[in-house]
Amino acid sequence: MIRLARAKPVAIVMACEKCFKRTHAKDKLTKPLKRALKPHRIKLVKTRCLGVCPRDAVTLHDSRKPREWAIVAHGTPADEVAALFLETVG
Repeated sequence: MIRLARAKPVAIVMACEKCFKRTHAKDKLTKPLKRALKPHRIKLVKTRCLGVCPRDAVTLHDSRKPREWAIVAHGTPADEVAALFLETVG
């Protein structure tokens, strides 16, 4: 039996957990980014390695843009990162 359910989020932003641990552990990007995306019904989900592995940055992927990856450098403010994903909300 297959049942379908409606998802609450409009989009999902996937973040490489390995990159987050390596680069953004000290500057606490996760909570402010989740807080900024939540009112727009965008969910931040940490995943396994996405395979890009940038040096001193984290890889993010927006489900609405399947062919684009965002590489966010260490120290980038959360509001600037959130603005990148809020451009296409509408």
